[in-house]
Amino acid sequence: MKRRNKTTGNSSTQLTLPLFDCNPHKTSNEATGKSSDNSTQSTEGNLCTKDCPIDVSRSEALLCEAAGRSLEIIYTNNRSRIISCRKGKDGFFSVRISRIMKTAPAEVWRELGLWIKNSRKNKILCEGTHSGLFIRQAQIQEQLAETKPRQIRPLKGLGRCFNLTEIFDRLNALHFDGLCDAKVGWSRKPVFRARHSIRLGSYHDEGNYILINPVLDWERVPLQIVEGTLIHEMTHWKLRHTLSSGKRRQLHTGEFRELMRRWSGYEECEYWVKSNTSMLIRRRNFLSKNRRR
Repeated sequence: MKRRNKTTGNSSTQLTLPLFDCNPHKTSNEATGKSSDNSTQSTEGNLCTKDCPIDVSRSEALLCEAAGRSLEIIYTNNRSRIISCRKGKDGFFSVRISRIMKTAPAEVWRELGLWIKNSRKNKILCEGTHSGLFIRQAQIQEQLAETKPRQIRPLKGLGRCFNLTEIFDRLNALHFDGLCDAKVGWSRKPVFRARHSIRLGSYHDEGNYILINPVLDWERVPLQIVEGTLIHEMTHWKLRHTLSSGKRRQLHTGEFRELMRRWSGYEECEYWVKSNTSMLIRRRNFLSKNRRR
């Protein structure tokens, strides 16, 4: 569940592979084109075939050329988030790419570069695109499936103002016939990022757990908003095996919205979140600053 402050934009862009969960792996980064004293050399792992015939440096040059700018390229072992792009304070763009893409042909790299240049106009990883054909190859899917999931830390449902476990159990019995077997807990205090949107909750299919943003564990947040966020993520759990009819996996489908509207407090909850997004973002920034102390 993500909200954006409509008065400002967001400087980061990311794309998640539609066939896998949204739970990222513990990554091992390797920056190219730059040297760093604390950087480490990482191995290819099982995300890239040995003796790969692709010239990676040429591929990176194609990526920068298509994007129309210089890029800092970092390779990860992430099997879910294939590519993400973020603009730093200095105006320099940092691109994180799953190591599986190292084996991709030139036309895929050009396509990724065009997506970085304009993510709204240029699509990737969907049917009819070079990247979509590449990522759906049986060999690539097997390599992605072999990646080990990261270890999930123990979840804590007891907060300063709300006990998520008790609220979850009540909502589960009332709206889901007690069938939702996902684990639930507060996520860690957020790390500060210059973002103008906020994610209040998330459901992770692979580990079957729900995380709620600690900004909601606050006396200024009504209980109904915590309940609405939990119901939102529990509905994702209910539809976890539902795939879209076409190109990319869609989370907020018509069926999802219909299920949410069955909850009597849906419209009131939506209105409160939209009206208080700026306040929640300030609260997130406050918590992130306290975390660093």
